[in-house]
Amino acid sequence: MKASSEDLRLKVVKAVEERGTSKSEAARLFGISLSSVKRYTRLASRGEALSPRKGGWKTPHSRRRYEEAP
Repeated sequence: MKASSEDLRLKVVKAVEERGTSKSEAARLFGISLSSVKRYTRLASRGEALSPRKGGWKTPHSRRRYEEAP
């Protein structure tokens, strides 16, 4: 699954907050899930960054176990 760009996330938030588009309509309009729309608007309302998170290892412990495996 590919992460949505920050530009798309900003467009979704603007559509919901400034233009009054419903969250379900924004999901259909932009071709993303309703849960993604809810997450983007929640992050924006908290003032948090909308940029996609970087992937990688979940915890340093799981990585250490993997690297130490025979």
